[in-house]
Amino acid sequence: MGKVISSAIGAAFSVVCFSSAWADTVALALRAPLPSVTVPLPSLPPLEPVRFDQTAASPVQDVRPSLSAVIAKQADINAFGFPCETTLKSHALPNAMIAVSIFAPCKPYQTVSISYAGLEFDLSLSMTGATDTVLPALTRVTELTVRIGPDTKRSTRVDVSDIDGFMRVALEWPSEGPPLLSGTAPRHMPVDRFILGDPSGRTIQIVSHPLDPETQPGVIRLQMNQTVTAQNCAEAQTGRFVQMMAGFTQQVYDLTLAAPGCDKIGHSLELKNILQDLKLASN
Repeated sequence: MGKVISSAIGAAFSVVCFSSAWADTVALALRAPLPSVTVPLPSLPPLEPVRFDQTAASPVQDVRPSLSAVIAKQADINAFGFPCETTLKSHALPNAMIAVSIFAPCKPYQTVSISYAGLEFDLSLSMTGATDTVLPALTRVTELTVRIGPDTKRSTRVDVSDIDGFMRVALEWPSEGPPLLSGTAPRHMPVDRFILGDPSGRTIQIVSHPLDPETQPGVIRLQMNQTVTAQNCAEAQTGRFVQMMAGFTQQVYDLTLAAPGCDKIGHSLELKNILQDLKLASN
């Protein structure tokens, strides 16, 4: 009897303890929700619309140069900062020579045409638009004209005071591959030969002999050597001679070479005493 009562009491105690723990668990799981709180937003003053004056000039437009002004300014200088003005300078040198200097900063690599004494030859400008050359004078007062393209022309004049101390013959050739002009003379008569111009354009060749009263008389005979090429074999070519000698009027001669025939390509033609009148005689 006592054991039964003890078991009953133990079971009842267990039920009571279990019920208390379960109740706490349920209480924790069923917490009441937090109250919702509504906070009013602060009120902002009304914004006034922004109005732009369409008639007012923009300050950026006032100080910014126009595109045409920028192009015009840049057109007056080259990539190296030099002004585009083309200049031509010349002066006399000893032995009846003339120094020529051309500077066209905005025309690099272009072809320059130089004319004087009725003759003309071509030169090429450098990357900076410059070129210098020295040429024998053919007249006492030498007028030089330089042309670069159709719109650029410069001229200058040089007084060559010692021109009477030389006899000279010049040959202008209008195309590529000109015949070589040379002169044969006695040993006591020195002969100088000059070539002006680029081989790909018009060239001038000049044979020059200094006059010396103490030099023995003699005759300088002119000759030409022409190499036959595909460019000159089929058509006749015409060159121009200019003769200059102290005490004589300058003389101009035109010379036409007949087409040698394209079966002669690679051959060299020697033309001796081509013009008997073009002998430089020292008396």
